[in-house]
Amino acid sequence: MLLEERLDLLDFLENVRQEALAAQAAEAAGGSLPQAVARQATIDGAVRVLHDEVAPASPWQLRTLFCVLFPCFGVPGTMRMLRDRLTPALRGRTDEQLAILERWGEH
Repeated sequence: MLLEERLDLLDFLENVRQEALAAQAAEAAGGSLPQAVARQATIDGAVRVLHDEVAPASPWQLRTLFCVLFPCFGVPGTMRMLRDRLTPALRGRTDEQLAILERWGEH
């Protein structure tokens, strides 16, 4: 099995695990499974935008910091710490995504 195939499989398994955790959280909170899945998809989408769009478009100095800080503080925490160092356009995009995360209770 090639490395790329293994990485794809790990991504798939992580997605399945996240959906299972969302279902468990919905059951524990008394909510419905579709609501929990929609919530998790929204959160994942916001984090994905920060990681895949904002971070690569940032100045090279910040991209270096992202590599170090993402594993320690997570994507949202890192973006909150460094948002003032982003360009105004990227700061606006970051604020939009962080607002989504706050609205859905993901801090």
